[in-house]
Amino acid sequence: MVLETMPHEQVHDYQSRNRAKLPLWVLEGHATWAGLRITTLLDPQIGQSKREETLSRVDLTAMPAKLADWGDRRIKREAMLRQVSPEDRAKMEADPAYIPNVPFRFTLDDFESDESRTLERYAASLLIFEGLEERHGADRVRRWMAEITATTGNVSKDMLAASIMKHFGEELAELLKD
Repeated sequence: MVLETMPHEQVHDYQSRNRAKLPLWVLEGHATWAGLRITTLLDPQIGQSKREETLSRVDLTAMPAKLADWGDRRIKREAMLRQVSPEDRAKMEADPAYIPNVPFRFTLDDFESDESRTLERYAASLLIFEGLEERHGADRVRRWMAEITATTGNVSKDMLAASIMKHFGEELAELLKD
């Protein structure tokens, strides 16, 4: 645990210093990439074994990892439907984009998230970080993460895309392409 788990979790602690809200693939990809580097420094055999174990889970040819959707929480449609009038419900059924202007109230049970293929998503996000390192060097990856995690609050997809373009000259959509 000290060699395999703690370095990963310490990276999460570092990421949270300014409460930046980043996509889950960035948080977990960075923590896995940096954590494995620390583990490998402490014990190269354990580091290599952990990396191989992580990547052995990935079979992105069978089904896309859909990293951009990982961790997104959505309101369950039925949670909205139970709070609207019959007229608004009929409009919502006729037009899925229609959302009535009513004061909704939701509990945690009213949200859903796609947590399928979590192990594959860890591996796919690690591959993104390793690819950036291979193409641009570890120092540039570290500088990028230092800058992006220094952000306070929500890091939108557009902000993330601009940051990736600035640091690496690459398109976010290409990195996430399944």
